[in-house]
Order: sequence, then C-alpha cells, then structure tokens
Amino acid sequence: SVAYQPAFFRINSIMNTIAANNAQIASNIP
Repeated sequence: SVAYQPAFFRINSIMNTIAANNAQIASNIP
C-alpha cells in the first residue's frame, strides 16, 4: 500500500493542475 501512495499523490497533483488550468482557460473565454 505504501508503494502506491506516491503514484496516487502524483496523479492527484496532476489532476488538480489540469483542473486549475481548465478553470483558468474557461474564465478567459468571453
């Protein structure tokens, strides 16, 4: 279980980054 935690947090971080980018892009669309 411990071995998979870094991968989980890495994926979670990537998903959060993508979500933040999508929100910023959506806010820039008039």
